[in-house]
Amino acid sequence: MRKNLLPMINLEELSIAELRQWFCQRLGTNQFWSLDKDFILINSCHLTVLQDDFYTMGDTMIICTNGHCLCELNGQELRLIPQTTLIVLNRQRMRYVEASEDFLFSVVVMSRSFSEQLQVGNQYRVLESARTIPIFTYREQDWRDFICYMQLIESALKMKDYPHRHHLVRLLFEAQHYALGQHLQQEDSVGSRKDDICLRFNRLLTLEYRRHHTVSFYAERLSVTPKHLSECVKKNSGATAGDWIDRMLIRDAKQMLGNTQLSILEISQVLGFEDPSAFGKYFKRIIGVRPKNY
Repeated sequence: MRKNLLPMINLEELSIAELRQWFCQRLGTNQFWSLDKDFILINSCHLTVLQDDFYTMGDTMIICTNGHCLCELNGQELRLIPQTTLIVLNRQRMRYVEASEDFLFSVVVMSRSFSEQLQVGNQYRVLESARTIPIFTYREQDWRDFICYMQLIESALKMKDYPHRHHLVRLLFEAQHYALGQHLQQEDSVGSRKDDICLRFNRLLTLEYRRHHTVSFYAERLSVTPKHLSECVKKNSGATAGDWIDRMLIRDAKQMLGNTQLSILEISQVLGFEDPSAFGKYFKRIIGVRPKNY
């Protein structure tokens, strides 16, 4: 058994060239593809040197394809074996304790902005599960489907001259994300009352967040009090129901402000605000600047 740890790293402090060098040297591979620092895929990785604890600025997937590894995530010991994926959320601290000589894995790193742009209805469900059980073990067919998506994503990343490469990678990853959510749903047994409330809140939020911005609306539809709803959601995800409403709205607002020709008036109407002034005050409260200055 080989004992290995990865060093502390803040992705925001490194250029893409430095990231390529860092990953390839320490993970013994040259199979590195990226969309700048928004989305990084590294294949055929194996641990080569002793290193320290690390954390990443973004969400990370570690996909075990061969061998096994013992790691520690926020003090919890976890074992990676073939056909398993470990999800390390933003700012979580991790270290590799030991690994077999034949341990091989792939790594996906996504920036916060990339994650927030994902148009995925079950995003809450996946994040909720990752906080409590961060390792996912796939059945044979699920694993084949998962690897198929990874191969398609790799092919898209290699299309450097394709003008819509970023959009294509995001769509493929969204499709894979939906498949992961379906896998999680099938693995669940009958959940508790609180789990059921959280799942129904997520489904309702996906449909209504542009029209209804208050926790009281969702609580009424789910036949619970706003306080109870927020407590259930916070316990399962680390964020309140109001936080999730804000996250969905701000994600869409940033996208429209940065990538479309829509006016502030049109964006405020799409997102369900009474007028541009209300939208401007809301956006400044969350982000710190007014939409026109973003």
